[in-house]
Amino acid sequence: MADKVFNPNPVIDLNDCYLWQYDKAPHIKTLMQNKQKFLKANVEDFWSNWLKDVFNIDTASTFGLNLWGRFLGVGRPSYLDGGVLVEFDDDQYRTVLKGRLMLMMSNGSVPEMNKYINYLFPDKSTFVVDYQDMSVNIVFYYTPTTQEMAIIQLDGFLPRPAGVNVNYVIVPPEEVFGFDGQELSTFDNGSFLA
Repeated sequence: MADKVFNPNPVIDLNDCYLWQYDKAPHIKTLMQNKQKFLKANVEDFWSNWLKDVFNIDTASTFGLNLWGRFLGVGRPSYLDGGVLVEFDDDQYRTVLKGRLMLMMSNGSVPEMNKYINYLFPDKSTFVVDYQDMSVNIVFYYTPTTQEMAIIQLDGFLPRPAGVNVNYVIVPPEEVFGFDGQELSTFDNGSFLA
């Protein structure tokens, strides 16, 4: 997903709008100053707040996120497999919306799926494995929260080719054998390699 977003400047300077020959006209200058105050209070601040609270998903308020959700067809409530209703807070909903935007640009390959998962959960140890039998596993090397599982299990959330089955594998770190400090490498790997 593109990290750069068009960032317009909502500042309007009316001093650039009148001719130099009217610099000595006090009534025109007063009208322009009053108009500048009006624009500052009613136009510039509105557009600055709109860009911050609605247009930019990273800084959007609850209203802005709900508006993005309407545009992208993603509602806030989600159901888990057990029928449990999970309500997303603003940060989780922001993740869902970013995921939906990335989904529109993804080709569904395993590298794209891994890039997608790592973008949405950057500090988590998660990856996708393709078994070449029309199924993929999403492997979690931590125990995901209920909200994270609800995000992953949203219908149409994961970019995958049609007909590919998705399974979830949770591997708690306390059940993994490896050497701490070596990123859980086993013998003949890491610092023990001869």
